[in-house]
Amino acid sequence: MATQHWSQFTQWSYETNISYEGIISHLEQIYNEMIQNRERYDNSRSSKVTRLLNEYELAKIYRHFRDFGSLRNFNSKKDIDFDTIIFIVLNELNSLSENKLEKLFPTLEEKNFLTIFLEEEQFTKNLYQNLMKHPKLGIYFLYLGDEVFFKATDFLRINLKQTLNYIPPDSLDSSGLSKMFRIITGVLIYAYYANDFEMTEQSFLKILKISYYFSVSHPLIDNILDSNKILSEKEKKIFGDFITDILNGQDVSKNIPNIQFMKELYRCCHELQKLVPFSQNQSVYNYMKITHLAQCEDSYLKMEQKINSDELFINMLLKAAFIRISAASLTEYSIDRDFVLNSLVMGLNNQLSNDLEGTLEDYKNELATPYTLYLNNAISVNPIDITMQYMLFSSSFYENSDLFIRVSLLRFVETIREFVKNYGKNQYQIFLNKVLDHSILASQRHLLNKIGEISFYGSDVHQETFLLDYFDNAAKKYISN
Repeated sequence: MATQHWSQFTQWSYETNISYEGIISHLEQIYNEMIQNRERYDNSRSSKVTRLLNEYELAKIYRHFRDFGSLRNFNSKKDIDFDTIIFIVLNELNSLSENKLEKLFPTLEEKNFLTIFLEEEQFTKNLYQNLMKHPKLGIYFLYLGDEVFFKATDFLRINLKQTLNYIPPDSLDSSGLSKMFRIITGVLIYAYYANDFEMTEQSFLKILKISYYFSVSHPLIDNILDSNKILSEKEKKIFGDFITDILNGQDVSKNIPNIQFMKELYRCCHELQKLVPFSQNQSVYNYMKITHLAQCEDSYLKMEQKINSDELFINMLLKAAFIRISAASLTEYSIDRDFVLNSLVMGLNNQLSNDLEGTLEDYKNELATPYTLYLNNAISVNPIDITMQYMLFSSSFYENSDLFIRVSLLRFVETIREFVKNYGKNQYQIFLNKVLDHSILASQRHLLNKIGEISFYGSDVHQETFLLDYFDNAAKKYISN
């Protein structure tokens, strides 16, 4: 299906007289909104909280497109219940004075709550008591009960302490822990929105364990294969084949490679197979295998080698889409043709934007992505052009195509902000000069420059970035101590 989908896109791009006026109009609108944000908000804590509230609706739309590839669950009863909890937290923060927020935020930044959670059991007990006493939040924790709450937190504490001891530093530096949390919450969200899934105490504990054991694949498989520092080429091949054997249902207990983190990875794979037996869930493991094989193909690419761009993007489609499909298939969420198509669409849209964000680091580490390959003259197609063309093509699959383009471009601009934050405005301008030559956006160089200049004031459609960054930094501090 991925090959067919990419063929449809390439045919569309060749046969269509593509107009980019809509894209440019949206980018101009986003830039004007950034100017307004600069005038409306200062750098105070209260302004940051107010922005989270004001931008929540856009972030919610983006989240639905990102996770489900559509708005099929948007404003459903479950969705509204989920929003209620978020709004309780945001409104409570918004009600605090600037002085109280000034005291709260440095506490969050200075204290390592990950270390406190992992090392001090009393912290969990105090947290539960405070949640239960809360006049609005308490009701949402009643159905769990203290026993299941403590079982869940004990499970996370024990397993996180063990896993963190095995994650290689280079993997941890590549958002190792936040990627785990992203998968855990993703699986829980798919379970929550599944029509036939009943969230009982036992089902909650089971899906939490499944989500955890599956999430370890990010820091202990994906990041390992992406890195050129952890394993040699020969070790990568042995490692990749070993994971493939696991996903084929083979008993590999006597063939575990003598690699530092393999003991922990095998433990998590083994525990996952006990909860999701291979014999009864072969389609689930097939989805995972598609993701893994695409990841392996990516890891074998070299920046200096000439690459067939169609094969490159088809592989990206498979990897980006089937990680979503794999996560959803671990729950009772329906994997129908529409969900697969939507996963392909959103998977590639997100991946193309994300690759821009880390281009310079990827180039330094000699990792092959569309941007590093293009900058190294290994492919002729311009990834920024593909990003815009594919965005227009995929918008045709949605009833509200204009809304889809808007939130996709907001995410694109958000990655520009992260690029500027990581590398500076000067490096961003140098990067633009390289990728905009012969680009469809060459005439918009000034607009993209201006967006980079005030990218700090772009909308946060990916609102959990702050929390994910916090946990990545907290994990590094925990390991170093």
